[in-house]
Amino acid sequence: MNKFLNAEYSFSQEDLAIWRKVAGAVEGDSIRVSEIKKKLDEMAPYTTGTPFQDIDVLTGKGKKLRLSDFMEEEKFLFVDVWASWCMPCLAAVPTVKQLHSNYFNKRLAISLFAS
Repeated sequence: MNKFLNAEYSFSQEDLAIWRKVAGAVEGDSIRVSEIKKKLDEMAPYTTGTPFQDIDVLTGKGKKLRLSDFMEEEKFLFVDVWASWCMPCLAAVPTVKQLHSNYFNKRLAISLFAS
């Protein structure tokens, strides 16, 4: 159960509905069941098939864009938000470059946002 509560899963909306039904069928309202229900509620906005929530972003020059401006049909959008002073962020740059060389223009659109 701890693996479920601490893991990051990509559930579909149907999966989430099944888990909610299972959690609702448990007799009583133990602390553990409450934790599961809370985790399901937290996961709901991020399930596969949930409508995309567009947001505004600013370029380094102050131009306002929508996140959807970076999206392309039939591609995944990888958004990496990082800061130039963040050592773990800088350490990830080679991995992001490799991701770009392996997948860009195939199934992945990549956008990097830095501060």
